[in-house]
Amino acid sequence: MTNDKKEYEKLSKIAPTVVYPFGTFKDARDEMKTFGTLLGKEKEAREWTKMFNQKMKVARAKIKDASVQGETFSLIGAYAKSVYVYGAYGYRGGEAIYTQLGLTPPESVKKDAIDTADGYKAISFEVLPKYAGDYIFVDESYNGKLDQDNPVWKSLDAVKKGKVFFLDPDRFWPYDPNAVQAQAEEIADMISKKAKNE
Repeated sequence: MTNDKKEYEKLSKIAPTVVYPFGTFKDARDEMKTFGTLLGKEKEAREWTKMFNQKMKVARAKIKDASVQGETFSLIGAYAKSVYVYGAYGYRGGEAIYTQLGLTPPESVKKDAIDTADGYKAISFEVLPKYAGDYIFVDESYNGKLDQDNPVWKSLDAVKKGKVFFLDPDRFWPYDPNAVQAQAEEIADMISKKAKNE
């Protein structure tokens, strides 16, 4: 998936190339179905989807057992001096958190990052409390580091209660169907483990 014309030209010299811009697919199932049709592998795509649905059912059950009903979840990213709030697109595990696991975002995240075309919002540290859920997932990549000594950060309930999870960028940056599945399972395990240790 690329919008880079030079990249497309380079790849199309090697093999037939189809470009799907970011945001084309509504979720992992839709992506797998599309590629199954494109490659004449409809049966394999259906089998994968059946397996995926079962794994998501198990992951959602783990979260339900963790008794987080009514609690909210935020996904933020730290880049140098900027902070980003992510929605339900492929960004940094957003699809796994919101679409596949059905975790509830704060209303401000829903309004400004999920119900928008971009799927994210750049914010200042000062307004972070407005977007902070009861649980916070953090992406630190491209040399971005969250200032954990900042008084605003320290004031958040999720921080005080130890309900913050720093995500491994190598695992949470990809957004292909298999990556989304692994991310959802890992998120469910994080929440379940936290609940058992309380």
